[in-house]
Amino acid sequence: MYEQLLQKCLTPVLTLIVLAGCERSDPATPRVKPDESSDIVPSTGALPQADLPLSELSVDQLLRAPEAVVVEGTLLKLRTYIYRDFMPMSPPDGQPMRVQLTLYTLESSQWPGEGGGEPPEPRVPAPRKPPFPRGVVVNDACVILGDELWSTNVSDPGRTDDETAYTVIASNGPKWGPGVNVDVLVRVVDTNGKAFLLKAPNQPIRRTD
Repeated sequence: MYEQLLQKCLTPVLTLIVLAGCERSDPATPRVKPDESSDIVPSTGALPQADLPLSELSVDQLLRAPEAVVVEGTLLKLRTYIYRDFMPMSPPDGQPMRVQLTLYTLESSQWPGEGGGEPPEPRVPAPRKPPFPRGVVVNDACVILGDELWSTNVSDPGRTDDETAYTVIASNGPKWGPGVNVDVLVRVVDTNGKAFLLKAPNQPIRRTD
């Protein structure tokens, strides 16, 4: 009888121990690294971690970024002006690469869908583009040439009179080109701290003399 009573008392305790053990995560289960995830940059461009260093992503993953993103309810696209200066006061092999990055808004009917296609020719009359969303910023950028990647912070020269656009500058880049094309990406951060990748593919590096 004593043994039966002891068994009745111990059974609930053992059950709780077993259940507690089942709820624990297996410490041997590896965490998925950024370069092991196939959808780290989804079609929306939203990054799962806002401050994820772009240098931790592979070139293939970065190039999955869309060419248009919706941020704060506004459709955004990226255009660039990339050049190297070879004016007489420059070094014989020219100045480092400099990149002007301009995000601009699109009227929603001008874009056929997430991340695909080029905007059609403007309608007549052209629709009024929405203003660039206040508080949305670009934190950093990267430029890709083949399997080489330059990741950099950007500087904000201040808003211009164009309320539908926002421009930042990246300076002192590698001495690539001129006369070659590169892919350019920026990290766009909204007012809630959510980050998006936006891509401008096949951008020429120009020469100024």
